[in-house]
Amino acid sequence: MIFSSTKVTATLHAIATRMPPRPTELATVPPAVDAVFAVALAKRASDRFESAEGFAEALARAAVGHVADWIDRRATLLLAEIPWSRG
Repeated sequence: MIFSSTKVTATLHAIATRMPPRPTELATVPPAVDAVFAVALAKRASDRFESAEGFAEALARAAVGHVADWIDRRATLLLAEIPWSRG
């Protein structure tokens, strides 16, 4: 696992500074799910969804292959800063 270490501080540092592998590398899901999770897992709270409801709605749409333009744009910017880790 990407966020596992024998030292708690190393695990916390990884969580705060790295992204996990992209969802499409871990499961058979539409590519739109990657963008939704990129926003949901953003390191800065201000970059994430404003509510759990907003995240749930975006994830439901992504599960059928749809993603809002603003989510796609935000995900692209976020992943340019901190890209997905390799699975």
